[in-house]
Amino acid sequence: MSDSALKAVDFEKYFLLMRETLPGIADISVCTPSGIIIAAHRITDALKAGDRLSIDDIGDRDSREPASNLKISRCSGRLHCLMRIFSQPGELSGFLVGSFDNIREALPEGVNNLVEQTFNSVIACIEKEYRLTAELDAMAIELAKRYEELNLVYETNN
Repeated sequence: MSDSALKAVDFEKYFLLMRETLPGIADISVCTPSGIIIAAHRITDALKAGDRLSIDDIGDRDSREPASNLKISRCSGRLHCLMRIFSQPGELSGFLVGSFDNIREALPEGVNNLVEQTFNSVIACIEKEYRLTAELDAMAIELAKRYEELNLVYETNN
């Protein structure tokens, strides 16, 4: 599937939900499998749409594991949390990445569970909206073809 359906998703509502649920989160972004940022919500000026994240430093891009696997890594003095977004089972569409500042160690166990639950919930919503958008796009293309056929039949009868 193309990135157009993923780009059509309104991420601001999900970013707001994550900011409310995870008050220590500094930056939130969604990027393509190659690391190009599609949407970003930032407190710092570190991220903006079109920038490229180094996904290799954060997590395994080629893994076919379920989206519920949260990858946590430390890079550039920040703690990064990454979870994969799938358009269909086994078809990687992108990543949801959250960055935390001022955390010296790994996330405490209770916070780690909260982060994983929040990421799981947001990913489930994004994937559902992504699939619905892709389905609507396919239906619009099909309707356009049918309209052209109908128009051709109508013109032929005249």
